[in-house]
Amino acid sequence: MQEATERIFSIVKRSTIFSAGNVLNKALLFFMVPLFAYQITPEDLSVLEVLDPFEQFLFALLQIGIINAFYKYYQQNSDPEFRMRLVSTGFWFIGGMSLIAIIVLSLFAETITLALVGEHPLALICFYLMLAGLVIRMCNAFSYAYYQVYQKASAIVWWTIVGTLLYCIANIIGLVWLNGTVEVVFWARLLMLFPLFIAGFILFKKELQLVFDISLLKKMLRFSYPFVIIGASYLILNFFDRLMLQRMIDAEATGIYGLSYRFGMIPGMILVAPFLKAWQPAIYETGESSVRETVYKRILIYYSLSGCLLWLALSVFSEELLLIFATEAYFDGHVIIPYIAASQFFYGLGWIVVAGMAYNERTLPIGLVTLFAALSNIVMNYYFITMFGFIGAAYATVLAFVILFLGFLWYSIRTLNIVWPIGRIISLLIVSFFAYIGIMMIPELSLWQSIFYKSLSLIPAFLLIIAASGIGYSKFLTLLKLKK
Repeated sequence: MQEATERIFSIVKRSTIFSAGNVLNKALLFFMVPLFAYQITPEDLSVLEVLDPFEQFLFALLQIGIINAFYKYYQQNSDPEFRMRLVSTGFWFIGGMSLIAIIVLSLFAETITLALVGEHPLALICFYLMLAGLVIRMCNAFSYAYYQVYQKASAIVWWTIVGTLLYCIANIIGLVWLNGTVEVVFWARLLMLFPLFIAGFILFKKELQLVFDISLLKKMLRFSYPFVIIGASYLILNFFDRLMLQRMIDAEATGIYGLSYRFGMIPGMILVAPFLKAWQPAIYETGESSVRETVYKRILIYYSLSGCLLWLALSVFSEELLLIFATEAYFDGHVIIPYIAASQFFYGLGWIVVAGMAYNERTLPIGLVTLFAALSNIVMNYYFITMFGFIGAAYATVLAFVILFLGFLWYSIRTLNIVWPIGRIISLLIVSFFAYIGIMMIPELSLWQSIFYKSLSLIPAFLLIIAASGIGYSKFLTLLKLKK
């Protein structure tokens, strides 16, 4: 039990560092949202909302899950010579894959942009900038992983913030002073990647050699190839809705949806992404199976409690957020925020119950479940957008992530014999949902009155949710002290 507690404290500590950095980092990015709303039209913003997911898709596809293999084998073998071969082989493989992709995609740039974005005057230049960023992002993925295995969370945070500051400055200069539009955002994104790239290269250059071990690469790929399916499927889950909206409705609807989606991603920024940065390397740590099982179950409860509190707070203030931070042209998108926030919650939940499968190298079932959820998402997007408009895309997104979580949970219970505390999770979800319904019954008031009364209503709602978690208020306060 002591070992399990120490592991949980380590995960929470790293998550907290990432979360604090992520909050600061995303706060800077968050203040770019009003700038985009005022300086970029929904039609121009749709270029970003389509090309960004396409870049993420390529990023996931070209890695072939090699980063996950790196996490596993680097931590399980401390031999310096092996680690040198692992670092070198993985880095040169990723670099080579990205360069090949750049060359091939550049040859068909006009055809691809026309298919994705349509006839837009800025589409081609934005596409080339996206490709340049892709190469650096691929190399950064390895730098990031290297920082992770050495638990240098604070270093990652600070270099990321430096990049974000450059991104914000470039956007302000380009959009406000130079009267640019969406292409400025792509230039700024490119600039943002350099600090972490330089810092990462300096860190792992001591183990980077002109070595390429084919047999080691084959071993890494045998473990990691299902992560190609996982990565591609997650991109469909997160971004296919924008592509469908672009085709089935129009560019304006895509821009409105995309801006509101960014607000719905706040739980991902504050909780899910920081947690996964600490959790994914921790999955592959060795130890007694009973200890790992205890860690999995307790982390599931702590994460669920934090996620429900955050989801409720964001959802009840969805209208007010857009009233304050966006223009009237984007206001209709507030209805999607609770659904997108819920999808982020279930995304993190799925990675907890899947942990034992990843540790035991059962990665193919993870890929197949993710693929099924992605295909379901495509079908649901088609029918729901047709029936409900752009909010149908939000319905499809959250339902697809629920399917993903349930698939992982079913397979985990079936193969690993872990008794998950599902009753407590269901209690948390039910109490959170009805608390949201109750708070949203507050009559329409002025903006600041609404914020005041909703804030008051959140106090008893939070107390009910904490009680439903079964943790107890004393343990909850202890966890808060630990985070500090």
